[in-house]
Amino acid sequence: MLEKLTSTEKGKSSEAPLGTERMPASELRHCAGLAFTHVRKAGFGLSFEHGHGFVIAKLPGQSGPQSGSWTWSAPLFINVNAGGLGVTLGYSEIDSIVILDNLDAVRSFTHTVVEVDTDVTGAAGSSAATHLPATAANLSDIKLTEREFTYSVTKGVIIDVSLTGLAYSVDADRNGTIYGTFASPAAVLEGGVRSPPVMEELYSLIDRIIKDDYSEAAAARGRVEAERLQGSFPEGKQLHQD
Repeated sequence: MLEKLTSTEKGKSSEAPLGTERMPASELRHCAGLAFTHVRKAGFGLSFEHGHGFVIAKLPGQSGPQSGSWTWSAPLFINVNAGGLGVTLGYSEIDSIVILDNLDAVRSFTHTVVEVDTDVTGAAGSSAATHLPATAANLSDIKLTEREFTYSVTKGVIIDVSLTGLAYSVDADRNGTIYGTFASPAAVLEGGVRSPPVMEELYSLIDRIIKDDYSEAAAARGRVEAERLQGSFPEGKQLHQD
């Protein structure tokens, strides 16, 4: 899903569900971390959501990400549960990538976070959308960033206009099985445990997208500078140095 959402190639981007809005690669370049979730949502009047996912934090080296020295933390596994009251009818599966723009947003997932907001969803077949997360009323003591952006791909048939309560919580059982019971959620996101080898493919993909974005940005700056210099010295005039 990440490759399809960020791809500029017509062939790959066309494989994404109808209505998909491309995720700018710069989101990955500037983020402090990412959360990936898969949620099943169903309702008939009342709505219920249950799912799972994981969070990874960007751990930059001293030279900065442009040098390719950053790394990614091991995944912190989380559970997602929600309930809504309103007009809901249907069933859908929602895959999401949440862009976490600062350390506070990353660290918020080491605790249980409850959010309440209005939810307006309409899906028929496959669709996708970009939206801000629910931050209207935070019922926990964790301060959430106002710049968490979620890119979601929805499959199913559902109409939903409701007041929704959404809770992210640490999946203690899964984290304990993989890292041991003494590894805290904070230690996982701070690079204190070894990441499962199966994550390397995802890390490599994210790094490649970021590096390609750096290269494209540098090339664009070069073209702008060349055009500026060309405009400063019109044809027929030369620059003389003493």
